[in-house]
Amino acid sequence: MLRTAIIAFLSILCLSGCSSTTKSLTWTSSNVVISDFKAFDIQPVSNATGGTISEEVLSSLTQLLRYRFKVENLQLTDSRPTGIDSLTVQSEVLEYKFQYFTGPPPSSGNKSGLCIVRTRLLQKPANSPVAEIITFYKVDVGQGMLEPKTPEYLLKEVATTIAQEVAKMM
Repeated sequence: MLRTAIIAFLSILCLSGCSSTTKSLTWTSSNVVISDFKAFDIQPVSNATGGTISEEVLSSLTQLLRYRFKVENLQLTDSRPTGIDSLTVQSEVLEYKFQYFTGPPPSSGNKSGLCIVRTRLLQKPANSPVAEIITFYKVDVGQGMLEPKTPEYLLKEVATTIAQEVAKMM
């Protein structure tokens, strides 16, 4: 019994630093049926932070969006001609922060990775907005033994959330 209690306590201790926050807000146009569209043209993700973000982060997020759309069975225009039945997916990073810690994290509370992305679905050819998704993902970095330590994890979760929100609209 004591051994079980110790194992449970150590498990809770290891996992105590593992926390993440995912939120998304979705707006959809009331006069357009999104399920009428059969394909998505994913544009390269842009930087709207007002600061600098590595091109590697932006291109990685673009590739992850393409992959996650395929996982959610959302057709991409790569395999079919673009036309009136497709939507353009424009994403821009509004806030991005990820800091590595080689030792213990600072006590200042600045211990997290943060990514906020705005994604717009635009109807061709007029580029009129059909839907908008704002995704907020925050993850603690460096506190727990099992916590994700790479920016790829943060970007993967953001791309997954965006693709799932689009799939829900369909």
